[in-house]
Amino acid sequence: AYDRLRALEDEVFAAWELTAQQYNLLRLLRAEQPRAVPTLTLAARLVSRAPDITRMLDKLAARGLVERQRTESDRRAVLVTITAAGL
Repeated sequence: AYDRLRALEDEVFAAWELTAQQYNLLRLLRAEQPRAVPTLTLAARLVSRAPDITRMLDKLAARGLVERQRTESDRRAVLVTITAAGL
C-alpha cells in the first residue's frame, strides 16, 4: 500500500516538477504568508529531513517560487517567503 501511495504522490508532484520535500516546504511557507520564515525554522519543520535545504531553496528560487533575503541585524540569517507563483 505504501509503495502505491508513494507512486501516486510522485505522479502528482511530477506534474508540477516538484519533489515531495519541495511541496512540503512551499506548504509551510504558504501557512506563514506573508511572514518570512528563517531557513533553520523551515528545516526543523519539514516532515522528512532535508539534508541540504540551501540547495532545495536554490532550485525553488530559480523557478521564482520563493524569495530569500538576509536581515540587517544578522547577515547569517536567511528569511524565506513564498511568491505568487509559489502559491
